[in-house]
Order: sequence, then C-alpha cells, then structure tokens
Amino acid sequence: MIKLLVTWTRPADEVAFEAYYHDVHLPLVRQCPSVIGIECLHMNKGDIYRIALVSYETTLELRASLESEEGRAVIADVEAMQKRFRVISTSHVGRPDE
Repeated sequence: MIKLLVTWTRPADEVAFEAYYHDVHLPLVRQCPSVIGIECLHMNKGDIYRIALVSYETTLELRASLESEEGRAVIADVEAMQKRFRVISTSHVGRPDE
C-alpha cells in the first residue's frame, strides 16, 4: 500500500475552509480512480492545520490517478484553495511500516 500525505497550513478563515474542504474538495478526491481510502486529521495547534492520507494499492495506481482527468481536477482545486484561503499545501508519498 502507498499513501499520499497532504498537509495544509492554518487558514485565516477556518469556517470557510472547512466548508469548502468537506463540500467540494473531498468529493473531488473521492472521485479519483484507484483511491482505496482517505483519512483526514484536524490539528488543534501549530502551523499544520489539516493532514490527509490518501491510500492506493501501488505507486503506479497513485501516479495514474493523479494523471487522470479527476486527478488533474483535484490538483487544480488545490491550487485554487491555496490562493483563495492563503494556505500552503504540501504532499509526500510513503509506504506504511509493516
């Protein structure tokens, strides 16, 4: 299993960010092919506000998912969210310890 870890910095307007994140962004992520799980964490303190872990069976599936039409829509949405909410999003790929 491969996980895409995505972090978001704390937005100035947390209420608006949360509404958009749950109503628009996560449904887009769920439409991506080969996604087998999504875990979302809300951080109470510090600069990191949200962490999402998106699970795939293989690196090839993750890559294909991000290159799909749905994946490109998610990437465009991330870029729009960064501008709209003045946040920074970073992503990393990793494999859970077995």
